Amino acid sequence: MLKSKKNIFVILFLIGIIISPAFSHAADLSPADYKNLTKQKVFEHIIYEFYANNTHGPEGVLGYQVDSFFNKNLYLAISICGIVSGKQGGFGIVSGGLGLRYNLLNNLDFDSKFLVGSGGGGKVEGGGGFMFELLTGLSWQLIKNIYLDGKIGYLKFPTGKLETMTYTLGVSWFYEKIIL
Repeated sequence: MLKSKKNIFVILFLIGIIISPAFSHAADLSPADYKNLTKQKVFEHIIYEFYANNTHGPEGVLGYQVDSFFNKNLYLAISICGIVSGKQGGFGIVSGGLGLRYNLLNNLDFDSKFLVGSGGGGKVEGGGGFMFELLTGLSWQLIKNIYLDGKIGYLKFPTGKLETMTYTLGVSWFYEKIIL
């Protein structure tokens, strides 16, 4: 009996998530609210990050990152990555930080970010799990709003033994969202 109540709760919760956007609409905004609407730049990334040297040999993680801009160049970055190659089964990282992105040419951007977070799992000797990472590189616009990213970086777990250079390849896409 208890199991069926859990199932009903889960089903109702999922239905609520699915239909909740139907109840939020622009009619709730006053005319004054429309004057305060602004556009916010957003870049989303799918990345593959290669760890060149660590105690158990080379590894690679697959990840998702999102960059939400405060102004033309400064942004908040959030990242989540999990191991997909190597001998560190179960390893993952969640981090956040700040970044700068500058347009160099019509279709070429410079991008750099500093992330702080937590990670570990598998055979990684991450100590308490605290980590930081610095990434910098270029983004080349392939077609409108779609970019190919290449970055180099440095990852360190200060309380553990993992410290490595990183090489990142990715695809990103750009859009603007309306915020109040």
